[in-house]
Amino acid sequence: MNSKTDRRQIGFCVAAVSVLVALPLGCASSEDCGPGSNLTTLDTNTDGGTVRVCVPDPDANVQPDAGGPPTRPPDVDSGSDCLTGFTRCGGTCVALSSNTSHCGACNNACTNGQACNRGVCDRPVDCRQQGCANDHYCDLATGRCNPGCATDTQCPTLGRCDIATHRCVCNASDGLAFCNGLCVREGATGCGASCRACPSSPRGGATCNAGACGETCYAGFFKCGAACCAATKISAGGSTACVVTSAGGVVCWGRNEFSGFAAGIAEVAAGRAWHSCARNMGGGVTCWGDNRYGELGDGTTTARSTPVVVSGLASGATALGVGDFFSCAATSSGGLKCWGRNSDGQLGDGTSTARRTPVDVTGLASGVTAVAAGENHTCAIAIGGGLKCWGDNDFGAIGDGTFTTRYSPVNVTGFSTGAKSLSAGNNHTCAVTTEGAAKCWGLNMGGQLGRGATSPDYVATPAGVLGLDAGVKAVTAGGYHTCALTEFGAVHCWGNNENGQVGTVNSNTTIPNQVENLASGVTAIATGRDFSCALMQSGRVKCWGINREGQLGNGFSGDNSASPVDVVLP
Repeated sequence: MNSKTDRRQIGFCVAAVSVLVALPLGCASSEDCGPGSNLTTLDTNTDGGTVRVCVPDPDANVQPDAGGPPTRPPDVDSGSDCLTGFTRCGGTCVALSSNTSHCGACNNACTNGQACNRGVCDRPVDCRQQGCANDHYCDLATGRCNPGCATDTQCPTLGRCDIATHRCVCNASDGLAFCNGLCVREGATGCGASCRACPSSPRGGATCNAGACGETCYAGFFKCGAACCAATKISAGGSTACVVTSAGGVVCWGRNEFSGFAAGIAEVAAGRAWHSCARNMGGGVTCWGDNRYGELGDGTTTARSTPVVVSGLASGATALGVGDFFSCAATSSGGLKCWGRNSDGQLGDGTSTARRTPVDVTGLASGVTAVAAGENHTCAIAIGGGLKCWGDNDFGAIGDGTFTTRYSPVNVTGFSTGAKSLSAGNNHTCAVTTEGAAKCWGLNMGGQLGRGATSPDYVATPAGVLGLDAGVKAVTAGGYHTCALTEFGAVHCWGNNENGQVGTVNSNTTIPNQVENLASGVTAIATGRDFSCALMQSGRVKCWGINREGQLGNGFSGDNSASPVDVVLP
């Protein structure tokens, strides 16, 4: 065979293998390959042998020229054709079978260290020598680059690489969650699988707990489910204070700590001893706590840690009054019922017999609009603003001008009409007239009547409080001190101040003293035996005075305070 004929036959071999299909006999040597091709030994074939073929050389993309030597095609398309086995991608002729930037098709680039093998990116470079891209790790068993991490530096800030799974994770123990490719503190950016931001409210800061959004309540507000609630009503007794929240729940702190209603409550009354009662939206009354005299009204003397329904009062109640060991409720018919201890006639049924279920108060079958229960005496506002009281009268707390115990209601001197609100303390009583004046009567040994002196020791008829003859919205009688709320939202207190319950660092005061930092913004007040509380316009609650049993609700039992402090409950 002459050289010209041999070259044409070899050219046929080149044409055949330029698309990487080897002839059975293959090519013998590099001289068998045409211009722009190199002799290459491919992988082992199916029968264990090898095959040598000619493949295009991407660095020698040439076009044969009849009658002259091969020339390289231009980099910019000028209409010239690429050599067989090459494809024009832009202005360059490339081998789609082996070019890693154009593997199998123009601009189909291989990544992560892979090579282009017969137009497919499926032959990775051994990563044990060359490493992997940042979002891959090297499988030391196979030398392949796989998606995943190998070190913490490949993960987001605050994240770490779990070597067992080669996945980036966030430390849940540090309060972190994986959200949108970032490790964030729960509640800051995302919460749970949805990675949603937890909302805050004016009453609490956003928190995320186990993937659920909630709030950490600001000082003075109360927890109600996952949210924070304001208080809408407040009551204080001997060593206990309670509020009704904006969700209709009840929260109590102090000696009779309690939180047992989620919603539906209209009023709560903290007792002066160790029990409390609540009235729901339908007028049903429930009580809990001590029950030695039947003050829970369920027909027993068994103490209850959870509320029980008062017998006969599953509905129809309109107002509550809770004393030391007895309770009372005004009904929708205008009548009044009481139950519990009756040693001094405080139940008003004409006897001194304790009652485990409610009995009617004599002479008050209709017209009652409000009720107040003290240590051992009771008072009510009748129709037209008339005041009536009954029970213990050793210090003149009944207000009828005598010191005679009364087992049924009697009229309060000077109050046949004109009472707007009232409150009963340990042994004294106070009321606000329709003109806005505050008047008190009964025991005065601590100056709790606000007369400017502690003498006489007791007064048996209502007398005006100095400086509060107008503009008073409400008055509340504590153990041996009293507080008043003005129409402008200021709080004034007077009487015994042994534990700071008057709201000043001074000693006892017999005239009203404005409580520190409460010159405005207060909507309701309540007094216990030796402490006082205020409900702010914002819905926060502040208390001051004794804190021996946690009456201030600030989490620091034993630290008394003459200045109002925010109630902070878990």
